[in-house]
Amino acid sequence: MGPNLSDAGLRETATEIRRQIVYGGKGMPLFGDILERRELADLVDYLRSCRAKVNGQGR
Repeated sequence: MGPNLSDAGLRETATEIRRQIVYGGKGMPLFGDILERRELADLVDYLRSCRAKVNGQGR
């Protein structure tokens, strides 16, 4: 099982999340050559949306 990413949108900006996904690091493999541009944008948007759920919004 991977790390808990439910609060990634609270800890990281969209740019930081995108950079982490594309280039990897901190124990995470890179996905820049695997994900299509739209998939990457959708993933970043999803992770950013999780911050509302952590804060008790969006239920």
